Formats: sequence, C-alpha cells, structure tokens
Amino acid sequence: MDHHPSGGLTNADLQALQTLYRAFNVGDPELLDAALAENWEDTPMAPGQQPGRAGMKPMLLAFRAAFSDLRLAPEEIVGLSGRAAVRLTLSGRHTGDWMGVPATGRPFAIAMHEFHHFEAGRITHTWHLEDWAGWRQQVTAAAEPTAEQKAEIIHRTTDMFASYFGDGVRPYTMVLVDEVVDGGFGRADEVFDLKALAAMMDQQKGAAG
Repeated sequence: MDHHPSGGLTNADLQALQTLYRAFNVGDPELLDAALAENWEDTPMAPGQQPGRAGMKPMLLAFRAAFSDLRLAPEEIVGLSGRAAVRLTLSGRHTGDWMGVPATGRPFAIAMHEFHHFEAGRITHTWHLEDWAGWRQQVTAAAEPTAEQKAEIIHRTTDMFASYFGDGVRPYTMVLVDEVVDGGFGRADEVFDLKALAAMMDQQKGAAG
C-alpha cells in the first residue's frame, strides 16, 4: 500500500482509516468504534442501512456473510488536512446472497474508491463508489465449459447432423466450440486438442514425404 499524506493526514487519521478496513477484513464490527464518529455519515447508504456508526455494524456482518475471504486492500491513499482519498481493491468469494444474486461460490476482485473527512482522529463522513456492475459480471458470467463438456458438445452435434442428413456426413462434419488448446475443435466426430492436431499434421507431413 502506498501512502501519500500530502501535508496533513495525521497519524491518528491514518490509524482510523486502517482500522476501518481491518474491521471488514477480520469481521469485527466493534473495531468501528475506533474508526468512525458516532454520527458518521455514509454516502450513499445501502438499502436498509441505518444512519451512523451503529447502522454500519450490521451492514459489516451482512457483508461478511455474503463474501468469504473478504479483503479490502488499499492501493493508494492521498491525504490532505482532515481529508483522504483512497483507491482500493475489494476481493473475496461470493458465498451468500448479495444485491439479489444468490451465492455462486465464485471469486471476484473489483475497484473501489472512497473519500473521507476526519475530526479528532475519527472518520465523520465517507463518500464511496464500488464497481458493482463489474462484480455482477464476474460472479454471474457463464462458466467456461470443461474439456469433457466440449467433447460432449462435439459428439452430440455430430450425431444431430448425422441423424438429419444421414450418416454419410459424419466424416465431413466440423464442430468448433472454442479454442482448440483443450479440445474445443472436432472433425468427423473426433475431438482434437493441440497435441492431437500436431500429431495429425506430422502424419500428413510423413505421408507427403
């Protein structure tokens, strides 16, 4: 983590900031007492969130329930007198309902930006922005098919063409599922990966020679 106090972020302010992120990382809402002012303002507030420091404690627990291996990692802190801007990476594994998305078990890592005001060594106001669109894309995107699933697609597609056009088309049926590295290419109902394709090319070279 890079710190750039820039002429005014005190040690007490920096400690409050670090304690805020540690509270999320270890799942201890009581640490918020040492980081946030009692009447702390959060902008924007999450649906159902109550105001103040007390309102953030159940939200922290909900956050931890939705994401295992949760980590808020500050990448850069830029500080002025009583103010700080923070660039973070928010990462974890989606193991509970969040924003209407049931648990997928998928890992994620998104960008997060925060702006804080401080008084007397406590954070009094936070403005924040998270890349929740990117999070949703990461946890809900269609999974890459396995090599076995690609082979099944090739065989079923070849069978479908053969049943419709006659078995005579089987040797001439080509199916391209994906990249050929792990078997995403099929011809004549045979699944090819890079090793198989290389062997076929060597065989053709030998026949030509």
